[in-house]
This record gives sequence, structure tokens and C-alpha cells, in this order.
Amino acid sequence: MDRLLNEMTPWAPQSWPSGLPLLVTLPGLRAQDAARTGAALYAAGFRVMAVPWAGLATLATLQQLVRALPADCVVGATGVNDASQVRDIARVGGRVVGVQAFEPELLLLGLRLRLFVVPQVYSLREALQAIQSGAQAVRLHLADDITRRALMDFEPFLPEGVEIWPAGNCPLDVLPLRFALDHHVYRPDQPDAASQRLAAFGLANWTRARSVMEAAMPRNSSKARPGEASGAGLED
Repeated sequence: MDRLLNEMTPWAPQSWPSGLPLLVTLPGLRAQDAARTGAALYAAGFRVMAVPWAGLATLATLQQLVRALPADCVVGATGVNDASQVRDIARVGGRVVGVQAFEPELLLLGLRLRLFVVPQVYSLREALQAIQSGAQAVRLHLADDITRRALMDFEPFLPEGVEIWPAGNCPLDVLPLRFALDHHVYRPDQPDAASQRLAAFGLANWTRARSVMEAAMPRNSSKARPGEASGAGLED
């Protein structure tokens, strides 16, 4: 695997899409509801949407989302754990893959297929390993156990354009630049009402989280390079 990493020049997109910086997961979204649900979320400012992997039904839903949404909206699937799933997502036009765990082989495959790859990780150290292997974002599963100080100390080690998305009940004052909405927000039995509720939830919480983070960050400070952050450490 080390040889493969050394021989490969990973593809990396210039940046994630602009708009509301949230990953929206849509469990149970049906293909027949995908176009109008996706359009409602897009109109609210969302630009990254994912459906938890559920076999062929997921691919049909992704196809409808891809057809209905503009090119600046990234759609894909989460909970992926197999190479064939990664290939199928790319085949139907999906562009983001949420890998269930940090698997270097799946990460490399996703990069070769020109996908945004987001492994799920369980510590800041594992997050750094995934990022060094080419991940464009990581979903931090135990984010509610990570302090704001630890995330802020870790932030200088992130390359430009790489994001951390907390999963779980993460306090607002711990949120980094992007975060993921929990599954319970979207209701497949009420796709239109759920879309409006999801949009309102995301906008309100992101506005509050951003103001909290901006207040916590030093004014007129530039991003330090790895090794330049005072007191920075993965074990803090």
C-alpha cells in the first residue's frame, strides 16, 4: 500500500462547492422523491447531499438527483464499504463517497475515479492519516468527545480545502468549518415538509455555529503551517 501511495499522484478537487457548508444525509429518500427534495435543498443553499447506501435503490435515487441538480451540487452515498459500491456510485454520476471506515484501498479507488472521498474516522490522529492518504474530508465519529481547543489546535495541520465533518451530537462551540446533519432531520414519509424543516434547521444552526467560531478565533490571524501552531498537538 505504501508503494501504491508513493507511485500515485492523487486527484484532488480545487474546493468543495460553495453554498451552505453542510453535508446533508437523506436516509430512505426514494427515487420518485429525489428531484423535488433535492431541488428544495438546493434552493435553500445546500450543495453536498448523500444517501446512505442501500443497494440498487440508492443508485436509482442518485441517478435522479444527478439529473435534477446543477453541476455545482455534489451528491453521493455514505456507508460505503466495498469497491464495487464505489464504482457503481461513480458510474451513475455520484461525486462523493462516504466510506464507512478508513480503508486506504477504497480511498485510492475513489481518487482514481475522481470522487470526493470522505472516510469515517474515530480520532484526530486517524483523521490525519486519512488526509495524508488523500481524503478531501473526514467524518469524525466521536466529535462530541473532542474539545474545541483540540480541533482548533488540529486545524493548522489541515491542507487547504480539506474539511472535518463531525458526526453525532457535537456542541456548536466545537464545530469546525463544516458539519453533517444527523439522519433524524430528514423524514422519507414527508419528503416536502422534511426538506423545508431540514433547510430551516441547517440555516439556523449553521448561522449560530459560524458566529460562535468567528468569536473564538483570533482576529487578523493567518493560517499557520504544520509545526508553527503554538502548543498544537494531536493528543491535546
